[in-house]
Amino acid sequence: MTISNRALAPAAAALALIFAAPAAAQDNYDQGKTGPQLFASDCGICHESPRGLMKTVSPSGLTSFLSVHYTASGEVAARIAAYLTSIDQGAPAGTPARARTAKKP
Repeated sequence: MTISNRALAPAAAALALIFAAPAAAQDNYDQGKTGPQLFASDCGICHESPRGLMKTVSPSGLTSFLSVHYTASGEVAARIAAYLTSIDQGAPAGTPARARTAKKP
């Protein structure tokens, strides 16, 4: 028994749609989320707070670091990096950690 190309075309199209739908949905997962929302959903699993996370990575290299190690796109990495940078600018060298978190009067 021989199956014609006409009979295979609908099956091939159905398979293509099945595999393309999850990929399209995955691309939109982070769309429209703000930096704090992305941190909460992507980073908050391991990090309780965004404070202090920039101790080992410079602000200029943070987007690249996140993009390589933790996020699926440069855009998402940039949004998270901007949020972290705004939260934790860091203190001048030699400033104790306790002084960095103290509120100003």
